[in-house]
Amino acid sequence: MSKFIHLHCPTTNHTVPSFTISPYHSPEQIHQAIRLALKIPHASLYTTSAKPITKLDSIQDSQRVLVAASEDEVMLPDSPVASEFYYGQEEGDVDPDLDLAAWAHLDEQGRCRHIESLNELKPETRNKLRYTRHWDDVSANLAPERLPRSKDAEALIEQRWATTLDHFLPSSMKPFKLKPSPSANEFWDPRAVGAIAVLAGMMLGQARLAVGYLGEAVRMRVGEGEDRSGVVQYGDVVGAVEMISEKAGVVPARMAKGKGRKGREKEKKRAARAERKKGKGGD
Repeated sequence: MSKFIHLHCPTTNHTVPSFTISPYHSPEQIHQAIRLALKIPHASLYTTSAKPITKLDSIQDSQRVLVAASEDEVMLPDSPVASEFYYGQEEGDVDPDLDLAAWAHLDEQGRCRHIESLNELKPETRNKLRYTRHWDDVSANLAPERLPRSKDAEALIEQRWATTLDHFLPSSMKPFKLKPSPSANEFWDPRAVGAIAVLAGMMLGQARLAVGYLGEAVRMRVGEGEDRSGVVQYGDVVGAVEMISEKAGVVPARMAKGKGRKGREKEKKRAARAERKKGKGGD
């Protein structure tokens, strides 16, 4: 009797929700079909607890199966997508050898190490977004006039994610550097760099997840056909923050259909109104 299973490849983040295992096919044929379905050169099968599946007849109908895309890939336990506001409620699971203070007494660098330790010691939770700032605070800090300068923003990113902007972003998503430039660290769009620093403050210690949200926001913009550049823009970071907040259920869903040109024009008008209010307040 045929079985219908769910395939998921963590390396490519590709899922096949309904794959058929037929009793009339050999193991070699099934593995070849899995490679074709997931478009990967190799396929080693694992349970959601990362235990190797050596016999295909042990797979149950409707089972979720993890697939390694290379022989040397180390499979981790499956990690469902989730989100929560984090204020240190898992600090009892942090590596004690780090000798970190309680969450409330940690600076941002310490909180980054705290969350990185949780993801390392509890890999089944590595896809859970632990957001560390509320939407209203993050949204206010994304206003153009409140963004940190590029040089300061890069220092904040390193402090909040324990990595540099160059290492964090894939090459295809990096803003172009100005040549000549007043600073070697001055990027093509300083607003984008400043906004990424704000995003890092919302996702301390979770650069890997942030790349995924930024990539999704870029793909949404490119899919609208108005701007096909894969380089991260200020609006993409704003979109990623909104996407995170929507998925966390703290703001109404607005990103699902994409902002489009009109949506981006509204963003510009809101920024202009903020600038005018700031000017009036200084009179």
